Amino acid sequence: MRVIGGIAKGRRFRIGRGSEIRPTSDYLKEVIFDILQDLVKGVTFLDLFAGSGNVGIEALSRGAEEVVFVDSSPFSIRLIQDNLQAVGLQDRATLMRTKAQTAIRSLKRRGYQFGLIFMDPPYQSSLTVPTLEALSELDLLEKGGMVIAEHFHKEEVPVSLRWLIRNRQIRHGESALSFYLKNESLTH
Repeated sequence: MRVIGGIAKGRRFRIGRGSEIRPTSDYLKEVIFDILQDLVKGVTFLDLFAGSGNVGIEALSRGAEEVVFVDSSPFSIRLIQDNLQAVGLQDRATLMRTKAQTAIRSLKRRGYQFGLIFMDPPYQSSLTVPTLEALSELDLLEKGGMVIAEHFHKEEVPVSLRWLIRNRQIRHGESALSFYLKNESLTH
């Protein structure tokens, strides 16, 4: 894999061949960051089910202030650390080795708010909807924030949740990207 834009453009990193990691393709990564464009600069970015760190590293390269990488696999956490060092972006990264829902609760207690959240649970793991529900319930998004969920194209994901409204869905091959905005019409 390689970084496709920003200050680390062209730098290569490992994806952990032979492991359970299914990295976001360069094509889908390009789609995501073409849509986000300048929204990445200066934000705090959450990468759930981070795997190799592929998407979070791209966010750092494109100007994210900080990226919190979450994965429950010790292999993935080591791989993310190695990849951050390989591209020279480890200084603005926080790594959490835990399950996504545990991390969401912990980050809420610690007062985190994110401008962008990317999640890519293992396909057919039944984790997409519960993770979206937890993100919506605990309201980790800043005003104007966005959640991007990569999931199996046949998986049904909600159009709206308490604090999130899906405003776009893109399908490519076996994958789909669902983009959720914070529902600003609700008041705390």
